Amino acid sequence: MTKIKDPGVLANLLLNAYFAEETEKDVIAETLYWIREKTPWDVLFQLYCDNEIHKKMLLEAVERLGYKSEFEAKGKVFDFKGKSKEEMMQSISNWEYFAFHYYSYLLKMVDFEGLKELIDAEDVEEVRGTLESLVEWETKHIEMLKRFFKSSLLFRFGDRTDE
Repeated sequence: MTKIKDPGVLANLLLNAYFAEETEKDVIAETLYWIREKTPWDVLFQLYCDNEIHKKMLLEAVERLGYKSEFEAKGKVFDFKGKSKEEMMQSISNWEYFAFHYYSYLLKMVDFEGLKELIDAEDVEEVRGTLESLVEWETKHIEMLKRFFKSSLLFRFGDRTDE
């Protein structure tokens, strides 16, 4: 695998993650619109709020790399009308797995030592810490959703437990 050594490339990849977090937040919002029960709301609203924290972390990491992000995030509209609650929740779980893998791969692919030759070592370590933290958050989110699915007897989640 080619290692990422260019701070601009990494900044763009982090901004892509920002937009993925924004998209997942929009999926969660649409799901919340269609679900009235308290238990899914407890889980999903926590994820919704965490997405905002993740977006802030990503923007701070971009700035540590020496870049500014000036854009207007525009929400996407997802039409879940006619979809089952299970299908909506599965869509959210897919986004959580995507985020987990995306941040995990960034950790593997970034040449942090090479970046230290181009920008301040403390900033590089902060970016690495941000990615490590995001992997931990996504791991917790996946576990939270797995517990929800098991308690709801909805087993179609990631590594299916009903087969």
